[in-house]
Amino acid sequence: ANGAKDVLVTLPELSFRISDPDGDQMDYTVTTEPNIGSGSGNNKQDGVYTVPVSGLESDMFYRWTVEVTDDKDTTSKEFVFTTESIPFDPFDEGWLYRKQIAIDHIKVDGNHIDFPILISNVDSDLRDKAQFDGDDILFMDDVGVANKLYHEIEYYEGNNGELVAWVRIPDLDDNSDTILYMYYGNPSCGGQQCPEWVWDSDYVMVQHMVGSDDMIYDSTINNNDGTIHEATGTNGVIGQALHFDGDDDYVRCPPNDVFDMDFPVTLEAWIYKEPGGGSPDEQFDGIITTDKYSSGYSGYNMAFRHKQGDLYGFSAQFSNGNGGASPKVRKSKTKAEIIELYSYYKVTGVIKGINDFNLFVNGQDVGGYYDGEATTVSYKGGPCVIGNSWYFDYNFHGMIDEVRVSNTARSSAWISTEYNNQNDPSGFLSFGPEETPP
Repeated sequence: ANGAKDVLVTLPELSFRISDPDGDQMDYTVTTEPNIGSGSGNNKQDGVYTVPVSGLESDMFYRWTVEVTDDKDTTSKEFVFTTESIPFDPFDEGWLYRKQIAIDHIKVDGNHIDFPILISNVDSDLRDKAQFDGDDILFMDDVGVANKLYHEIEYYEGNNGELVAWVRIPDLDDNSDTILYMYYGNPSCGGQQCPEWVWDSDYVMVQHMVGSDDMIYDSTINNNDGTIHEATGTNGVIGQALHFDGDDDYVRCPPNDVFDMDFPVTLEAWIYKEPGGGSPDEQFDGIITTDKYSSGYSGYNMAFRHKQGDLYGFSAQFSNGNGGASPKVRKSKTKAEIIELYSYYKVTGVIKGINDFNLFVNGQDVGGYYDGEATTVSYKGGPCVIGNSWYFDYNFHGMIDEVRVSNTARSSAWISTEYNNQNDPSGFLSFGPEETPP
């Protein structure tokens, strides 16, 4: 099944069904990444076919793609799965060093399952002893024979040991410190990160806003990669961010069924607002919009608002616009002390339903007011636009970092803990001394 977890490393084959509505014969090709096998077949009828695989490793994320053609049309589909987690002792498998990481429970608001924590640190021991690209950096839930924790490296600089990584914590506790271990110093192992499983299944899109070849890449399994239009890379609050000039810069992620979201929805980002941008009449700067099309607008939106002189705020809203109509429900907060220019803020909009919103700034619920008439979202599954609203003249001016869309209502405790971690990662957790095998 697509998205399967805990698949046995002894898996002998991949199977799939192909069919053609016209009854034509088909050719297929199967590829895997990392490569555990491939195969092809010619002149096949409707049916189930298999491809042998071997050499699977534990705790690995695999993609496999089936491409089929009937000589008139070609289609392809991608599947993903993760193999079973087999406890092991990294010191027995070639790792030479480890450090304990303690998460301060005082900084954790509530108990959380599968919470992605930020680790941001400059470590001379990593510089001197880890692989130059950080492939051997590994996180475990205990010493000795223990379980590997999923992690994603957003940034690693081998010249100075600077690490920006996200680690999925199965059980984050506010009553006692959560302990994990970072291993490094294995010159012969391959890459240990598994970005797609750091983020739970409610994450529709996670963008670290790291640009490469005019693209930014979604860290979830949903492949919501975005094309950068004019926006430029710059230093962000966490690693890299994108700067939008308030004129014609934006990022567009193509239509995807995962954006076909019903309530609830959570939209979040770090923003750094500069003067200007927005539309000429109401100065409304789009941050995230999940749907956008030319005949009207519909979907979910979070935007910076500054139409009342020097009073700055933001809004979250949904709309069921059709054919140019735009009935909407919006919750807005416009207050001078909420958001100021030239500073980073973490803004979060939680849309639970009709007149059921929460707005958060820097982890705190800031209240707001409602307006609008919409009762549902009529057009869904379209593209997602960052740095712009439903129309291209609602451009954001400033920096945007760490954009996330979730098909769930993230709790106030979750949002508060996110902010505590991301705003001050060195205060959220601490590193112990370097340890070597006994």
